[in-house]
Amino acid sequence: MTTGTGASPARSVRPAGRRRSTLSSVACSVLLAAGLVSLDTGPATAATPGLRGDFNGDGHGDVVAASDGGAGRITVLYGAAGGLGSQRAVLDQESPGVPGHDEDGDGFGRALAAADFDGDGFSDLAVGIPYEVVGTSRWAAGAVTILWGGPSGLSGGTPLPTGAPDPEGPYSAVGATLAAADFTGDGHPDLAVGHEGGVRLLAGPFTRAGANSGVTVHRLPAGSEWIDAVRAADMDGDGRADLLAEANPQPENDADTSSGIWWFAGAPDGLAAGKLVPGLPDGVRVAGRKAYTAGDLDGDGRADLAVASRGESGGGIGGRVMVVYGAAAGPGTGRPARSVDQDTEGVPGTSEPEDTFGGALAIGDVDGDHVGDLVVGAPGETLGSGAAAVRSAGAVTVLRGSPDGLTTAGAQMYTQDSPGVPGAAEPGDRFGAALLLTDTDHDSRADLAVTAAGENGTGMVWRLPGSPAGPTGTGSAYYGAPAAPAVRFGVPLEG
Repeated sequence: MTTGTGASPARSVRPAGRRRSTLSSVACSVLLAAGLVSLDTGPATAATPGLRGDFNGDGHGDVVAASDGGAGRITVLYGAAGGLGSQRAVLDQESPGVPGHDEDGDGFGRALAAADFDGDGFSDLAVGIPYEVVGTSRWAAGAVTILWGGPSGLSGGTPLPTGAPDPEGPYSAVGATLAAADFTGDGHPDLAVGHEGGVRLLAGPFTRAGANSGVTVHRLPAGSEWIDAVRAADMDGDGRADLLAEANPQPENDADTSSGIWWFAGAPDGLAAGKLVPGLPDGVRVAGRKAYTAGDLDGDGRADLAVASRGESGGGIGGRVMVVYGAAAGPGTGRPARSVDQDTEGVPGTSEPEDTFGGALAIGDVDGDHVGDLVVGAPGETLGSGAAAVRSAGAVTVLRGSPDGLTTAGAQMYTQDSPGVPGAAEPGDRFGAALLLTDTDHDSRADLAVTAAGENGTGMVWRLPGSPAGPTGTGSAYYGAPAAPAVRFGVPLEG
């Protein structure tokens, strides 16, 4: 990989043209202003009280990049006036104050969720450890730990009790997916903990001794699905977060047709009964990690759902993204859904096999107009053609939100070959494998963090600053993985 900076044009626009893997979660808080302002706030003891993902309270969003290899670990890149500064911390289960011990395959950091769990004004981080063996059990039941924020950032931690074993039988992979938000509307963030076959809702507030306000178990009506991913967003605009859960059949249950995205409305006592989100193709299979997200794409105060499906069964041969809009009666009951792929007019590029358009998704306000924008990763994108083709180099496309919903007007595509973006596109880089939108430089615009999961064999993370014209390569930078063992650095991202 080569490096470069330079005062280049602000954007690069291409003309139109051990078990089953579990999707990690990047949790969404209930948001105003498309992902930049959280409704979960705490006491005024930090510079920006309750800012989701600001672990040291300085008013700048921070970025957490997980990495596989060994037991797993996380790297915290702290925000600063110029974006992400030089301060970073690497944490695992051998770090001072962090519960447990490193054991190969634990999956520490496989899922992450940021929120101010103890109400002190500093964001904290819930860390899933889905393959942790707890106690003397032979089951890899999994576990969840909260790392606590403070003036010096994340330090120390507390294991969370996730409730009694499921009476329907052993469960495993607790913490494989997490979502943090205020589902009950009491002003305290709660934590949804996914596991094999269901979701456990841990009600806030939380204490540093590990106490919470109770645990309830939620299963889908069919009762046998894998809960591959959970997200939190206010889909109906009632001021309480709702839970979205991606369900797919157990591998041995080919007859199960109830897969899809389920909506559990937030309620004063927890979560209402789940309903399958209408407007999605029957039996839709979500296209890999982080392939659905929610945020306000039309500025109406209700979150909208973006879901990617892969391959010809999902529409475009390289992947397709469908947007189901939020409404007072729930997602899919108002504005008609919108579907886009790389053959849609105005979208840069062309749909090709293995593009994986939608392999990662994020929603946030990249240009400061107070309407969310959709960023679409295509980590399998091939750049160029013929003998000069660079396969699986990866690309990221920005699609703007508007009062009329998602639009392809002014769509932008970024790669490692875009002006000002450091590095160079190489085969297998998989730029766009994970995405995060958060305001690291405190200018009221979301900056874009992008993972290239195959870069240098370990993965790297890029930051592209937000601007009135959208993300820009000018001032962008990249960040490397911690010392070995580290693979897939930056999958997932949280902040």
